[in-house]
Amino acid sequence: MRAHTQHMPLTVRAALLLFAAGVLVAVSARAAASGQEEEGAVDPEVAACKQQCARQPQFGAAERRRCVERCDEYGRAKREAETGEEAERERDRCLHECRVGPPKPGCERRCREAYDRATRGRGGVAPAW
Repeated sequence: MRAHTQHMPLTVRAALLLFAAGVLVAVSARAAASGQEEEGAVDPEVAACKQQCARQPQFGAAERRRCVERCDEYGRAKREAETGEEAERERDRCLHECRVGPPKPGCERRCREAYDRATRGRGGVAPAW
């Protein structure tokens, strides 16, 4: 009988630890999602990734946090890539407008400068053309 009570505190501690880890993951995911909602809609791939992190029973609290961080990193990289593609499309549209019709002095330079401003700070390097 005494052996049973000795294991009970360990079981209770383990259950509390798992509960706390689950709460932490849920709070982290909610905080990350609310941060993304300010920027726009939550990416369904990132949300699914975070749900998978929360559902991994073999993960400890630190592993779950790292998993959620990786999901966020993926989401940031994906948004940066999409932003770069949008900037390239806008640059190409602008250059096309410059080349159509009568000459427009300085037009291509303004297009390139706008593209450089849009891509600066993303970690990407604007092409040298």
